[in-house]
This record gives sequence, structure tokens and C-alpha cells, in this order.
Amino acid sequence: MFGTNSKRLDSGVKWGFFSDFMDEMCGQTIDMRSKQIESGRLLLRRPEANGLRNQNCALIIKSPNGKQLVFKFLGIQIETPFGCDRDYIEFFEGYTNNSRSLIGKHCDSLPPMTDFTTAGNQALIAFSRYVQFYHDQFDLTFTAYHRGACSGNEFGCSNGRCIHQDLHCNDFDNCGDGSDYCLLSTGGVVGIVLAAVIILLLIAVVVAFLWYRRRKHNNSQVSGRL
Repeated sequence: MFGTNSKRLDSGVKWGFFSDFMDEMCGQTIDMRSKQIESGRLLLRRPEANGLRNQNCALIIKSPNGKQLVFKFLGIQIETPFGCDRDYIEFFEGYTNNSRSLIGKHCDSLPPMTDFTTAGNQALIAFSRYVQFYHDQFDLTFTAYHRGACSGNEFGCSNGRCIHQDLHCNDFDNCGDGSDYCLLSTGGVVGIVLAAVIILLLIAVVVAFLWYRRRKHNNSQVSGRL
């Protein structure tokens, strides 16, 4: 479910796709504009880490001006011996936990089935742990988007959202509805083409070999009659 690999899509330096770990960023703000990113991947902790540094942690994600945020869970595993009231992750509109909760408290191993979004350009993520379990983890993506007419360097999602064009076909659901997925990546297409070329060459070799054997057989029959 959870892995250490991360995609990094860089057009020069701008608009990369990066990964970070919440347990190392408590009290901080991920300012997407200053980091020059349009999307990111957030995990609770490094997969190789032995437990958590912080039992309670909160951070803020801020999208570029004029854009909202869409979140999509890739996986979650938060043990809940006392229920979600004590052990949970929660998302809030804005920068305080006094504002609107986006999806309520989430725990256990079942992530939200759909994406969820902010109305503004900031969200506060809060994690609370009453009793620590060493395999606690979550994995999610966050993406800046806007509605309306998409510009030339943007991809238009089927749900009416506009995201940066570099996020199209990056193997993550940045649109939130799966419309930015590609059936095949560039590497996949190249692999299929190479396989087809190899198969055609093998067929050509077999046909040439059979033709040669048949011709040799016919020549030997003619020689025998003479």
C-alpha cells in the first residue's frame, strides 16, 4: 500500500511533484507557490522510520493565489483501539481547527472513497495519536486547481477543474476523477512498439528460413531426377 518511491516532474525547476513527511513538518506551512509546485505527495512518516516523533501534529498547505486544493488518499492505516475520537487525521478549511472540517475524523484502514476539496487556498491537516502504533501511516496527494477556462499550460479535467499540464499522465489522480490518467505511459508505448518490432523480425526470420528450406528441397529433387 505504501512505498518510498515518488514522482518528480520538473520543467526546469518549476512545478515539480514532490513528497514530504508530516511527522517532520509539524507546525510548518507547505507554501506551494514559494516551493514552485502544483502538486505534492504527503505521508505521515518515512516508511523506514521506527515510530513517530510527534503524537499530535498539524501543518498547513497553501496553494497559489486564485486556486483551491483537491486531496486524494492513496492509503491509510491508523490503529484505533479507542475509536476515531482519539486517533485520527482531519482536514480543515483555512488555517485553524476552528474552521469547517472537510471530511471529519478519519482512522482505521479505509480511506475516503472520493476526493475532497477546499473552497479557499489553504487547508490545515491535523493528526492525533493517543497510543502510538509503529506501523501507523497515510499516503495522499494534494493538487492546486481552479475552475473556469483552462490556459495553454493547463489540463482540463472532466469534472471542470484545471490543473497544470505536467500533472497529466503522471500516474496519480490529480484531477480527482481519474480523467488525467493515461491508459499507457510513454514508456509503455515504447515497450509495445519494441515488442511488436521484435515479433515482426522473428516472423520474417522464420518465413525466410522456411522459404530457404523449401527451395533447397526443391533443388535437391530436381538434381536427383537429372
